[in-house]
Parts: sequence; C-alpha cells; structure tokens
Amino acid sequence: MDIQTFLLVILNFLLVLLVVLTRRKKKLNNLLLIPTSTLLSLSLIEVGYRLFFERETYYAGDFNEEFYKPDSTLGYTIERAGRFEAIKINNRNDTLFKTIYSIAPDTGKSSFGLYSRIGYNQGKDSTELIFLGCSFTFGEGLTDQQSLPYLAGELSRKNSINLGCSGYGINQVYQLYLEKFKQQHNHHRTFVYSFLYDHILRANGVYEWNKNGPFFTVKGDSLINAGPVANNNNGTVNKLIHYVSIFGSLRFLKKLLTFSVERKRLKALKEQDYQNSLKMIYHMASLIRDSGGQFIVINWDANNWGNKELNNLPFNEIEKQLDQLSAAGAHLVRVSSITNIQDEANFIPGDGHPSAWMNYKIANYLENILK
Repeated sequence: MDIQTFLLVILNFLLVLLVVLTRRKKKLNNLLLIPTSTLLSLSLIEVGYRLFFERETYYAGDFNEEFYKPDSTLGYTIERAGRFEAIKINNRNDTLFKTIYSIAPDTGKSSFGLYSRIGYNQGKDSTELIFLGCSFTFGEGLTDQQSLPYLAGELSRKNSINLGCSGYGINQVYQLYLEKFKQQHNHHRTFVYSFLYDHILRANGVYEWNKNGPFFTVKGDSLINAGPVANNNNGTVNKLIHYVSIFGSLRFLKKLLTFSVERKRLKALKEQDYQNSLKMIYHMASLIRDSGGQFIVINWDANNWGNKELNNLPFNEIEKQLDQLSAAGAHLVRVSSITNIQDEANFIPGDGHPSAWMNYKIANYLENILK
C-alpha cells in the first residue's frame, strides 16, 4: 500500500470514529456527517476506478528522481552518466519492460555539460547523425542497441548521438539546438527530429508536468525566449489539484481535474500559438541549412496515440505547415509511408512506445535517404 492510499484509509477511519464519538452531540455530529459521507463515497468510487478503469503506467522505485535533474533553460535534463535500470509497471504491478539505459557525458567542441543516452560509435571520425526529440527518440523501454539513433547509425555506418529526452517538447528541442549547435559548422552533420503534434502542446504549457521548459514568443521575424512556460501560460494549478484530491490519494479525482484543466488550456490556444511553435522547426531548418547540415523531420502522423492524448488539434493546418518544410531545406518523412502505424508489433505492449522492430524499419528507411 502506497503512502497516499494509507493516508486515505486513516482519514476515513478518523472521520468515522469522530462521527461515532459525537453521536450524542447532534449539531457537531451532523456537521461531521457531511465530510465523512462525502469522503466515503469518493473512496468507494476510487476503489472501483482502481479495480476496473485505471490504466496508468510508471517507473518502479525512485527512477525519475535519480535519473533527471532541474535545468535553468531546458527545464530538466538527465542527471549524470552511468547505467540505470529501468523497470516500468502498471497499476496492477504487471512489468511492461525491464531494461538498462546507458548514459554518457557530452563531448566535443559543442559540449555544454549535457548527459545523453549512448548512440552508435563506429570507432572513427565520420559524418554524425544527431537525433533530437522526446521518449520516441530516446528509446524508452528498449536496450541501448534498439533505439532509433543507435540502429540508424549502425545501418548507415555513421556515428550517432542520441539527444532525445522523455517528455521534451519542440521548445526544449529548439533550445537544445541553439545551445549546442547554433554556433557550429554542421556540414558533417545530419539532424533527425522525431516530431509528435503533442510537442506543440508541451511547448505551450498545456501539460502541468512540463512547465519549466522555455517559452518562445515571436517578435517580428525573431523567436524570443520569454522564460519558463509556467510564467507565460495560465499559471499552475497542480498544487490545488494535489490538495483537492487529498494529496493525490483520490487518483480518479486528480485525473479528472487535471484532464479538465488541460482541455481548457488546449481550447484556449490560438492559431498564433501553433504558428509560433512550428516556427521553431522552420528556424531550426534554416539554421541547419545555413550551417551546412541536413535536417530530417520524422512525422508520427495524426493516427499515432502520442498525437491523440487530448484530440481536437488542428491536424490539417499542422500538416499543411509541415508539407512546406522542404522550402526551408528540411526533408519530411511520414512514418505512415514506412509502415502500418496501427500494427501492434510496432509498439511495446501495454506501453505504446516504438518497438525495436519499428525503429529498425525507420532506421532502414533513413539509411536509404542518407545514401
């Protein structure tokens, strides 16, 4: 039993006990009956939710606390170099995957102290493949050798660097590029960005769990870093939801309230917000082209689960913008043109991240482009 559930049980017990002890004091008893009956009803709903409806997944133990650290510009980064055991389970304690993430320190002229997952190293200088993105790029749930950056490097015989970090949005990808590569000559580099439409929502502060990354606004033709997302959107309600759900013990209530807030933020987004986010991709494309590099954007399509968490996104408008990336010097690759995006074998069962088989197919496609 986790500490939140234990707290909920104790609170119910104490309230019931108080009702019993004050039964001769009618006014006080009636006053206590309202919160007691309310909490008992909510607790019964919580039991039903956990038994029949909850489908949450999470890393076992203190993985997140040990793996990540706060960062002043990116919001958070990987904590340190080393080998980390990663075990993901669901609320029924079923193990979805168990693997090792090998993390290495940043090296080279462009180094700024970043730690990242290992890529493929062929043992000599060559053109580099630089992979940017979120957990799809990082290779969540897979071995080091099964990630897309590693497989693409291995098939094309090029050194690859995996700069993917779970939860990142286009804002963090863009900021990372600016910090590490903007001042570099990139004629020997090909950048590959795995893009989910959800990255736009993360960049605009829709999600409470990614509120410390940079927020970019447009002034004239320039993108301006206006500080953390949390300072530039509707504000944080995470603490309020935490307290209302009794420190997260009423998980169904916490989920409902969080989803309601996120939907409200999504509906509040204007066309300009989407345009500003997509301008980051366009600006990266022009910077990479002007510095001598190549840019490939992998589009995970509207039918992928990662693009449907909240729905109601202007898919058609986003697609139109992406179709014009070639004019900025980028190469757009739609995953649906490589494989059936609905094939269950392409994703880790119960988790949903790309499987090794999916990454191999994309890496094989990239090899043909790189030739």
